[in-house]
Amino acid sequence: MKKTFRTVALMMVLSTLAVSCQKETLVEPEVVGSQVNNVQTMVYYVDGVESRITLHNEAEWDAFMAWMLALTREGREVSFYNPETIDDTVSTKEVVTYKTPSEEDANKWAAHMVANGYSVSIVYDTKSHEYVCTAIK
Repeated sequence: MKKTFRTVALMMVLSTLAVSCQKETLVEPEVVGSQVNNVQTMVYYVDGVESRITLHNEAEWDAFMAWMLALTREGREVSFYNPETIDDTVSTKEVVTYKTPSEEDANKWAAHMVANGYSVSIVYDTKSHEYVCTAIK
């Protein structure tokens, strides 16, 4: 019994040592596709009060826009821009206005304009029940 126990214990120790002496091969993970970094910092104003928010993905953008549009329905004026896309070298001001009753259309239009370097302001017209979106570059 003692001989068997010693033999088994010796085999276990030797097998552990044998494994620890083997060269380890590292497997590098493969990157499939490309990961798009969609992080953006927005500067926004609600009734003239400046704030900043960092948005990490499209869902956070949609939540931000839903909040902005809800504020406009309450009668507040909102504006926002991405400071990374603003071109300060342009001396002439380009103003684009868009009116829509659709919250979804206002969201898409604002996202497009911000991505193209515009500062977007939105108010809600309670008489016509439309979002009045103005983009300034």
